[in-house]
Order: sequence, then structure tokens, then C-alpha cells
Amino acid sequence: MATRRKIDYPAKLDEIAETFGISTPELLDEIANGELIVVRPAMTDEELAADEALWDQQFAESQDVLDRLADSIHAAYAAGLTEDFDPDTDPDLQ
Repeated sequence: MATRRKIDYPAKLDEIAETFGISTPELLDEIANGELIVVRPAMTDEELAADEALWDQQFAESQDVLDRLADSIHAAYAAGLTEDFDPDTDPDLQ
């Protein structure tokens, strides 16, 4: 089941919707229904390098969180609180 979240959409979304002559909710519906595909412009080499550097920094800074998560999952497994998962037979994925 999907978790509901509330986010504030970017202010420019109104301008984009207006360009298409539709309301912002209609624009969001078209995106969600696959009727409108949003294409991100290609990144320059400099933008790509900056994005990669940011990813590397964020990943390095998250190591303690990942370690705690791994410890928690291993403890649940050792305590018998987990079950096998097979994506080919899981009823939630059918």
C-alpha cells in the first residue's frame, strides 16, 4: 500500500500548467497518468561532475546510518523476525 505524503509543489509548476492552458492539478494528473512525460534537460559535464561529487559526499556522510540499519536488520534476522522473500511468488507483487 502506498504511503500518502504531502509536498508543496514548485511555484514554477503553475507557470508550466498555464503554458499548456490547463490547471496545475490537471497537469499533475497528466504526469501521474503517463499522459505527459517530463524530460529533464541534459546536464553539462560540469553539472554532472558536481552532482557526482554531491552524491559521493552524501553517501560518505550516511555510512553511520547505513551501519545502524544493517545492525538492526541483522538483529531482526537473527531473532527469527524476518521471512524469505521471492519476488517471483510474492502475492503483493502479482
